[in-house]
Amino acid sequence: MKPVAWGLLLVVAVAAFGLRVADLDRRPMHHDEANQAVRTGLLQETGVYQYDPQDHHGPSLYYLTVPLLHLGSGRDFSGTTETLFRIVPVLFGVGLILLLAWVVDGLGWPAVLVSAALTAISPAMVYYSRYFIQEMLFVFFTFGCLIALWRWTRTGTWRWALTAGVMAGLMFATKETCIIAYFAMIVALEVAEAWSGGRRGILRTAWARPVHAVIGGVAALVVAAMFYSSFFTHFAGLPDAVLAYQSYFIKGVSAGGHAHPWTYYWHLLGWFREGQGPVFSEGLILALAAVGAVFILMRRPAGSADPVLPRFLLVYTVLMSVLYSAIPHKSPWLVLSFLHGMILLAGIGAVALVGSLRRLGWKVAVSLLLLAGATQLAAQSRRCNFQFDCDPRNPYAYVHTSRDFLKLVKRVQDVAGPNDIIAVVTNDHDAWPLPWYLRKFRQAGYWQNPANMPAGLKPAVIVTSMDRDQPFDGYQAEIYGLRPGTLLNLHIRNDLWAAFLSRQETH
Repeated sequence: MKPVAWGLLLVVAVAAFGLRVADLDRRPMHHDEANQAVRTGLLQETGVYQYDPQDHHGPSLYYLTVPLLHLGSGRDFSGTTETLFRIVPVLFGVGLILLLAWVVDGLGWPAVLVSAALTAISPAMVYYSRYFIQEMLFVFFTFGCLIALWRWTRTGTWRWALTAGVMAGLMFATKETCIIAYFAMIVALEVAEAWSGGRRGILRTAWARPVHAVIGGVAALVVAAMFYSSFFTHFAGLPDAVLAYQSYFIKGVSAGGHAHPWTYYWHLLGWFREGQGPVFSEGLILALAAVGAVFILMRRPAGSADPVLPRFLLVYTVLMSVLYSAIPHKSPWLVLSFLHGMILLAGIGAVALVGSLRRLGWKVAVSLLLLAGATQLAAQSRRCNFQFDCDPRNPYAYVHTSRDFLKLVKRVQDVAGPNDIIAVVTNDHDAWPLPWYLRKFRQAGYWQNPANMPAGLKPAVIVTSMDRDQPFDGYQAEIYGLRPGTLLNLHIRNDLWAAFLSRQETH
């Protein structure tokens, strides 16, 4: 069984990679992706990074991306592509499947393989594995930390304490939401251990092996400090990493334009349909996770060698779901933090359900139904990622850059050269993702008010948001969509417009 199971896990990982890596440059860059890419590009070109505690998450994404950028374009940010950036979350999304190999003795091979398959085809998992933001890295590090903590309490070896510390440090260096996961993991493992009548929870293990606990704690602090201090070149980043929690707490409570009801994530996962668009639902995962929860509550799931891990996953997932649903600030990618736990419970549920049936005919029938559900989920994933990838009818395309915006970018490239002056006059929010798409223009400038532009400046093109627009003498105006409900004006200098039309006529 083991060689076949290992082979199947690798096949699933390879298939997941193929699905995630296809047409990575197809979808326009979301404004958050572009912002992250530009900051990574500055690190690529200058080797300098300073943590900003106000509007950006941890720096692990940038540092882990730069080596690939150097391989692809050296220190030339203008030569980078969407694929070079997005391949990083792709690799961590596939790595999430491979990490399952370390929970085989806690869940059993059948549950691991089902969980791997669901991770590979989940629309949300695939979509955000193709998204240049911190979320997929964070889920990977969180699962790694969860595995290491569980294995440390089982084996008592310092290596797993060290691994847990490294993963915890990487979580901290990735996203501020790590404190939610820390709390959920510690509470869940303590509850699971007490539930199982054991005495090997995190606190007892740390008390019994204080040296191991110190090793893990020091590893976490060193890893986090390395990233936030820009590898010990910017020590102001260390207090900023802690002070950042004040602003993020305020944002989480006030939420602003990201305020959603507590049912928001369940709407995304359970049943989402916008207008006349298709229905998106990860109901198969939700249903199987519920089945897994029932079997865990009733008795040890079939195939589980250790009752603690399934109970650990159940309590952890419930806590994460409740905490994330309670926070007013909600973004669709945050669902990954507890959706991954649901996928693991779904793997347990599928195996326990089939295993509980006594007649072979029923086993075959239910297995075929589950296979049909998985096939439908995979079809949704392709629709989500390749047909409705930047469409508001997609539950995971959150105020995404519209495809019409790429026409604006092409028009600018058609009429202006890399040395021409490009003026962008917008509010802060509507400027993005322009800095990414104008990266090859050496004289692109950004202003929030037309009056602040230097007197006598005659840019090749002027891009304005609707609230900053005004008539510009000697320019031809066009309108393009930026994202749903947001338009941009493009003003092209008359001489360049005439030259463009002349070239079009000759072709």
